[in-house]
Amino acid sequence: SYRFKDARVQSGISQKDAAEQLQVSAATVNNWESGRRLPTIDALEKMADLYGVSTDLFLYTSPSPRDAHES
Repeated sequence: SYRFKDARVQSGISQKDAAEQLQVSAATVNNWESGRRLPTIDALEKMADLYGVSTDLFLYTSPSPRDAHES
């Protein structure tokens, strides 16, 4: 959940703007970022596109399986 907020902040998008672009309420974005609720796969894909990151950032714990192959 902290990854959602970190990605949003790094992209320079406010929570309100993210909510508008993701077509959800600001409360929903807040719930995702605080870990109270989980986004759908569709919402994860939209967030990744909006924030300019890979869905892997949200789906894998660190280190990701892809990171292990890059060593």
